Amino acid sequence: MGKLSATAVKAATRPGRIGDGDGLYLVVKPSGTKSWMVRVQKSGNRRDFGLGSASKISLAIARERAREIRTWVELGLDPLFERRKANASCVRGKRRSPTLGARQLCRLTVGLAGRNAVA
Repeated sequence: MGKLSATAVKAATRPGRIGDGDGLYLVVKPSGTKSWMVRVQKSGNRRDFGLGSASKISLAIARERAREIRTWVELGLDPLFERRKANASCVRGKRRSPTLGARQLCRLTVGLAGRNAVA
């Protein structure tokens, strides 16, 4: 894993998919927008999961999220269902950060509540 570099991500302009390894791709659209996608396959079923915009999510975070999704699939869990479940249980108010994954959002909200809680 790790064929791409942060410099290569910034320099990518040609439309198409650029593979980083282990199913992680940088998708460059004809308009020039870039996004991360991870492709996983289990029992003959292939699924693609979007990880977010490359302008908001770094290469390191995209690799971490891709690793997390592959782990969920290996455990027999549906990553889309897990993401929705985490979002439903961890939303505080109406505002959510679109740049954070569900697990990161959950860690932040639980961590903040834990620090501010009175024992």
